[in-house]
Amino acid sequence: MVVSNEGKKLEVVFATNNYSKIIIAKSLLESAGITYFTRGEHTANFFGWGGPGSFYPASKQIEILVPKEEAENCREILKELDTKS
Repeated sequence: MVVSNEGKKLEVVFATNNYSKIIIAKSLLESAGITYFTRGEHTANFFGWGGPGSFYPASKQIEILVPKEEAENCREILKELDTKS
């Protein structure tokens, strides 16, 4: 999925409903100096329930988006995380 934001195209490189994996993925991207955005992060918590005032089901995925030109590099960084349970 590609999202446009003020002329910059963003691409989803990682999606999960496992909040622990999101924390690790964000840390890996930050360590690599990559700018990222999240979508749906504030609608879930460690227990998998929707957050206070959330209208989203517990299975709502959290997505990490990056600038399109960095997408392949990010997928390479996150590929092992994606295969671990």
